[in-house]
Amino acid sequence: MSSKGRLLAAFATLSLAFAACGGTASPAAETPGSTAPAASSAPSSSDPAPVTTPAAVATAGTTGADISGAATALADLDSYHLLITMKTQGLDEGAFAMFGDGMEMEGTIIFRPTKAADMSISMGAAAQKLAMKYRVIGDKAWVSMGDSWMESPEADAQSMIDSFSADQMLGSFGGVGGLTAVGDETKNGVATTHYTAAADAVGQAVGSSIGLADAKWSMDFWVAKEGGYAVSYAIAGKNASGSFEMNLDVTDINSASNVVEVPTVGS
Repeated sequence: MSSKGRLLAAFATLSLAFAACGGTASPAAETPGSTAPAASSAPSSSDPAPVTTPAAVATAGTTGADISGAATALADLDSYHLLITMKTQGLDEGAFAMFGDGMEMEGTIIFRPTKAADMSISMGAAAQKLAMKYRVIGDKAWVSMGDSWMESPEADAQSMIDSFSADQMLGSFGGVGGLTAVGDETKNGVATTHYTAAADAVGQAVGSSIGLADAKWSMDFWVAKEGGYAVSYAIAGKNASGSFEMNLDVTDINSASNVVEVPTVGS
């Protein structure tokens, strides 16, 4: 299987596993544009955020807080930096064996004034890392699987980026029950409300999909008090045979540093 094929298969496996958590992933929002992307003039995440109740976080009866709206609220931002990391141990025989020691995806997402993204993805054992880079600006896209860039169909590159975007991953956890607000915290430079999920609810939703059904689980979410968008989440599970850990962080909200440049093809 080619490097691209292995990455696609890996992401399909992970997306299906998290889709089984009981929620429906929200489609990635797109804002068409006709000019090259420019830095946003909106305030950066270092600016103090007003303390208000996020509209995207509601109470859902006995199931606890509903944070599913925090995923779609990301599309209301102009841009942000995204980092997703995953670490696994003892999952050598399951579907997650293809991730080796884990996975990392990092880059910039821009919605306005022109849709753009610059993402790097790596996975596998430390000594045999499989790495790819994608850039999308409007309807143009490029891919790099080594030291050089080549043009790529925009649909292919955007599909890869969307399959592991923050709103897709967080949206799939919307159905996890037992969420409880535990306090207000500053996370990634943003004023947030911190939520935790009941350990038994996490285990039932995620454990069997990953292959750690009897593991001890924890899950935390941080949702911006102003705007109600996802700022961070952390999920971890461990038993006698293995462990799984995944973290997502959204930073540099609407920062002028969020710029995607056209790569030089062939270099």
